[in-house]
Amino acid sequence: MLRLGGLEPESQHSELGIVYCNLGAALECDGKYEEAYKCQQYAAKILKKSSGEFSPNLAAVYNHLGTIRQSQQRFDEACDFFEIAIDIRSHIFGQSHPDLATSYNNKGFSLYKLKRCEEALAYLNKGLEIRQRVFTENHASIASSHNNLALVYQDLKRYKEASINMAQALNITRTVYGEIHPNTATSYLNLGTMFHSQGKFDKAIDFYKKSAYITEKVSGNTHPDYAVAMYNIGTAYYAAGKYGESIGNFETCLHIREKVFGSKHASIANLYKCIAAAYLKSGKKEEARKYLQTWKALTSASDVGGAAKK
Repeated sequence: MLRLGGLEPESQHSELGIVYCNLGAALECDGKYEEAYKCQQYAAKILKKSSGEFSPNLAAVYNHLGTIRQSQQRFDEACDFFEIAIDIRSHIFGQSHPDLATSYNNKGFSLYKLKRCEEALAYLNKGLEIRQRVFTENHASIASSHNNLALVYQDLKRYKEASINMAQALNITRTVYGEIHPNTATSYLNLGTMFHSQGKFDKAIDFYKKSAYITEKVSGNTHPDYAVAMYNIGTAYYAAGKYGESIGNFETCLHIREKVFGSKHASIANLYKCIAAAYLKSGKKEEARKYLQTWKALTSASDVGGAAKK
């Protein structure tokens, strides 16, 4: 690995700044966020000195700094970095460049995570407008913009706008990737989640099942993502009062997770509790008691382990 403390930035060329930017991006992909952050900071110092305050490479560095902080849940800092990237890219490219749209989209998403939804909508819509000007109608980045807008509208309980954006995202995703693709499964999942939050459980179940079908085709029926799909269906059935159906889905999820993660994984105890609750609602008290006992044993073991670590 390159050392970060060597030569002074004054003696460096822009090429070295790009090297540090690329290294930081690789570290970011590996989840090594603090190392990535240091690389990008060093790249920024070099590029400011060698290329000035307004260069595309410097804008890319600030965008990376923003995505790093976003991944670390430090959304205020992420917003600041994205705003610098927006300023640079606006100065260089004007208001019709895909990189600028990316920065608008990134800042909008961080604002959404900060629950500053109205501000988030403004930035996300700017990003969408640019992408619609720059790209063809069916482009993956336009679907991404619609998905992000839908999340914000859903948080604001503006379900009509959320539904419109989700449907547009789904149509584009199916056109770009086809029906059997993880992104299409995610679009169906988003629609299911939205209808679930509205209490429209039958519609939620339909979309969750479509997502699960695709996930099974893509990843198989022993993959953790398929377990999540089964859990989602189970929660919707439970909320709809269809406890027998919910048990089947919860148990499928449980079997997959036990096989993949082992019986002591953090998510396992919660599943035992969910199944126990569904059996209890179904009037099957003996089955409920067995699952509750296992749940208590798992949570007690977890508490003991936590105390031991202290």
